[in-house]
Amino acid sequence: AILGGRLSASLDFFVRNTRDMLINLPVPLSSGYASKLQNIGKMKNSGIELALNSKNITASEFSWNTSLNFSTIKNKVTDIGGLKYILMGNVPEANQNGTITQVGLPLNSYYGYNIIGIFKDQDQIDHSAQKSAKPGYPIFEDVDNSGAINDNDRKVLGSPFPDFIYGLGNTFRYKNISLDILFNGQYGNQLLNATEIGFMYPSNFRRNRSERQIKERWSPDNADGEWPSGVNTTAYGGGKISNLVVENASFLRLQSVQLSYFVPVKNASLLKSLRVSASGQNIFTITNYSGTSPDANVYGQTNYQIDFTSYPMARIWTISLNASF
Repeated sequence: AILGGRLSASLDFFVRNTRDMLINLPVPLSSGYASKLQNIGKMKNSGIELALNSKNITASEFSWNTSLNFSTIKNKVTDIGGLKYILMGNVPEANQNGTITQVGLPLNSYYGYNIIGIFKDQDQIDHSAQKSAKPGYPIFEDVDNSGAINDNDRKVLGSPFPDFIYGLGNTFRYKNISLDILFNGQYGNQLLNATEIGFMYPSNFRRNRSERQIKERWSPDNADGEWPSGVNTTAYGGGKISNLVVENASFLRLQSVQLSYFVPVKNASLLKSLRVSASGQNIFTITNYSGTSPDANVYGQTNYQIDFTSYPMARIWTISLNASF
């Protein structure tokens, strides 16, 4: 703390090594099971945590305080019992596992195909690894240069762990009026949007569609479309996990705002204090993520994160009266 306590900060650096993780190890199907849960494997988490508090203005009738918190985390798998990798993740609407656990990578990294464009004409198809494709089909990256697209062409598409998370709060007070504002957010992680797979590869004709996918799909009149044609999705692998559905989940959110008025109390023997407040929660979110919430997870608070038909976060407005006697 410096400047007579007007500016204070704390900085922590941490390294945590975890061993005997519970992992579903693959076993031969002849055993009657696909995997067994076993204490094996190690991972390492490291990062910093910063907290900063500032009394910007401390006048007699007006004050302004700011608080900032900032955290980073780097997750890395260091051992999985000698296995080369473990594919995990039951992704709704997809026909394959969605994550890979491998030494040197973040735990449960997103894993799938990299789509590098959309076929526009037959000549482009003839010079590709997808000879049976048609215009409007997605172009999958031939990662192993084998001249064919198969499971070996899958690659790491992103991490569920953000590079950093942050929060910024400000409190203003003028006489009997106070205003509290809180922002929070995260940066640098991805989220697998299984809802988009369902839009692109619907299990039946009654399923919803995405307006964005329809408007921005390839067609003879829209040769620069971002999404595949939507015609015969089974033939071109519409249910495959790809970079089209592993999205940037960075966001900045105005988490809460509260305006309060402290009513002057004349008869202190009866009424000690009286406060009238109006507040809002989850007021707006700035993000490029196309789903309902960039921090959604159909599997709860696990580090295996997938968004699938998640219900939007509610925007809540509240008016309250607090009195003490």
